[in-house]
Amino acid sequence: MKKELLLKRVLAFIIDFYVGALFSTMPISIISTITINKMTQNVFLLEKNIAIIAVLISMIVLLIYYFVIPYKVFKGQTIGKKIVGLKINIHGKNFKTSLFKRQVLGYMLLEGSFSPIGKLLFQLFSLISGYNIVSIGTDIGNYIALASIGLLLCGRKHLMIHDYLGNTDVIAVCHEETKKIEKFKEKSYG
Repeated sequence: MKKELLLKRVLAFIIDFYVGALFSTMPISIISTITINKMTQNVFLLEKNIAIIAVLISMIVLLIYYFVIPYKVFKGQTIGKKIVGLKINIHGKNFKTSLFKRQVLGYMLLEGSFSPIGKLLFQLFSLISGYNIVSIGTDIGNYIALASIGLLLCGRKHLMIHDYLGNTDVIAVCHEETKKIEKFKEKSYG
C-alpha cells in the first residue's frame, strides 16, 4: 500500500471518528438536558429507561452515519473517505451485504471501542444487566482494534479486520475513475 493511500486512510478514520462521535453525542446531550437540566454524556445519571432510549437513539444515528451514508448517499464512502478521496472497494457480488459486514459487524461491533459505538454498546449492556462492563468491554475492544490497526500497518495486504469481514479494501477515487475512463476508451475505440 502506498504511503499516500495509507495516510489518507488514517486521515479519513480520524475525520469519521470525530464526526461519528459528534453525531452520537447529540441525542444523549439533548435528552439529558431535557430530563435532568444538565448536558452530559453520562447516561448513568439518567433514569434507566430514558438512558436505554438515549443510547439506542445514539446507536441508530451511528448506524446511519457508518452504514446508510456509504450505502445510499455516497456509494462506498463515509464523509471522511469522501473528503480525502477514498472509497470502499467491494469485492463481493452483493454491495449491501458486504458493506453491512464491513461497517456494522466489523467496524461498529467487533472493532467498536475505537469507534463511538463501542462505548454506547457497553453502556447499553451495563444498563440492561445492572453490571458495569464499560471498562472491561473497552479494554477487550481496544485489543481487537489495535490488532486490526496492526494488520493495516504491518500485514501483507494492509487490510483491517473489517476489510476481511466485508471482502473489501479501500482505493483512491481517482484510481477508480481512471479505470472507468480506460474501460470507456476500450469500448469506444476497441
